[in-house]
Amino acid sequence: MKEQEAAAVAKEDVVEIETWNPEESLRPFLNEALLVNEEISAIHALLKVANNDSKLAHKQDLRLALRDRINSQISEILNAARRICKRLEVIDRANAENCHIFGCGERTAVDRARISVTNWLRRCPKS
Repeated sequence: MKEQEAAAVAKEDVVEIETWNPEESLRPFLNEALLVNEEISAIHALLKVANNDSKLAHKQDLRLALRDRINSQISEILNAARRICKRLEVIDRANAENCHIFGCGERTAVDRARISVTNWLRRCPKS
């Protein structure tokens, strides 16, 4: 009887500890990184098409039309580059704030993953 009472008291004293899942903090970050990567890929594809078209334009009227089209695309590309820079700044701020969360401090696996993805995104436009 005493064993049953002790077991009942032990069950009542058990406090459930919430487990923290690092993947939950990485999911929004990785979604944002994916959006930045898609935007970089779109810019890269646009520049690649313009480059290939410029190689094929031999007549003057084609070159003039291509130049006008490229000039209009330059503003689109510059706006997209500004958006990417702003998103990377937001990601950097989120990385700094994330270091204060329990389990995501500096030099943890989550912090290293966030920093390496952010650095990779910074290198993408340069290559």
